[in-house]
Amino acid sequence: MDSESESQTAGQTTLGSATNSTTQGSASTSATATSAGSSATESDSDGTSASSGTTASSDSATSDDSATEGTGTTTGGATATTGDDTTTTGDGTTDGTTTDGGTTTGGDVPDFVADCDDDPDNPVIVTVEPNVTARFPTIVSGLAASSDGSIIEVCPGTYNDKIEVTIDVTLRGAGADKTIINGGGFYFKLGNGEAVVEGFGFTNSNAKVPSGWNISTSGAISVDDTYGEQEKLTIRDCRFFDNSAEYGGGVHVDGSNNGGKNPDIYIENSVFEGNVVTAEGGAIASYGRVHIKDSVFISNQARTGGALALSYGCTGLSACDITNTVIRKNHTTGTGQYEGGGGIFIDDCGFQCLSGLKVTNSDLGFGAAEENTDYQGLPEDVLINDGGAPWNRYGWYYNDVSFTCSNGTCTMP
Repeated sequence: MDSESESQTAGQTTLGSATNSTTQGSASTSATATSAGSSATESDSDGTSASSGTTASSDSATSDDSATEGTGTTTGGATATTGDDTTTTGDGTTDGTTTDGGTTTGGDVPDFVADCDDDPDNPVIVTVEPNVTARFPTIVSGLAASSDGSIIEVCPGTYNDKIEVTIDVTLRGAGADKTIINGGGFYFKLGNGEAVVEGFGFTNSNAKVPSGWNISTSGAISVDDTYGEQEKLTIRDCRFFDNSAEYGGGVHVDGSNNGGKNPDIYIENSVFEGNVVTAEGGAIASYGRVHIKDSVFISNQARTGGALALSYGCTGLSACDITNTVIRKNHTTGTGQYEGGGGIFIDDCGFQCLSGLKVTNSDLGFGAAEENTDYQGLPEDVLINDGGAPWNRYGWYYNDVSFTCSNGTCTMP
């Protein structure tokens, strides 16, 4: 980690400002996301509305038990829409807007309880045990004072911390349109531990950390599990937009490819939009088991696996699963025989052909304007390595679709 000065104040350890600077902004001004357009508005479950501060274009996408698309096509879960339609969650919370070039937001974070007005110069609040808290100027310094089980709450603002996480913690932002990581990233090496990231927006990010770990090939969040340990990371209510990398513009999981244990990654109520990589997994590239629900993947790009590249970790039927999720308008640029998979690329045949992916009640686009495509612009939702040549390619052309991929083949119920 960066060198920091340390002082003791009234029994509270306060670390001096880290090399990585933090820019603190107010809730109303800190969440400048990207493109201009109409304002996105968030609504709490009690029906009270508050302006999110995030700008959006005309189209919208969110999660819902039942959402409508276009002229009434029904999908399950988080849903992208065209035209001027807007969908919201069943409890009234707007958790995302997605458009052609528009912005996206994750959901509210009901567990965020920090008093951000009390000490604006120290916007990072660490709870080490119930009723024992301390405040810090940066995420880096707050993490340095944390221990297993700590909760680190980060007030609204824009931050560029690049941090290495090796303990079991919860990192909690005030909301994906309020607490923004711009140019920074989180790197997790948890061993057999587990951590939670919720309520952050990530943009222009990579997860290379000050200690010198060479992981600049990955995007906003990187998980190092190369020794086959059983770690667990949950990402919820987050937004990943306009990140770039070689692998996994939003999330990169480096697991075991030799039959060892692989990490479990849970993605919930999150949005990935406009992320671009030069190799695999525009939004997520993973060697672990991936479990995704109520999320949106739109307009991401890669050479292979425009939205998702799942390799080796999905061993065994349904070892990876996607539920109530939108995967639309993602694109691949690879021209080779073994490149493509505009929506999802599954490669599990390096050692054994036991790929397992279950997709339930999800939206993979309907019609040319919404499809996931290959380099020629042709529909291609799934590319799966079956251990031979050519690999199997699928274009489902459906909303509210369910299918299972196993042993190199995808089938619908």
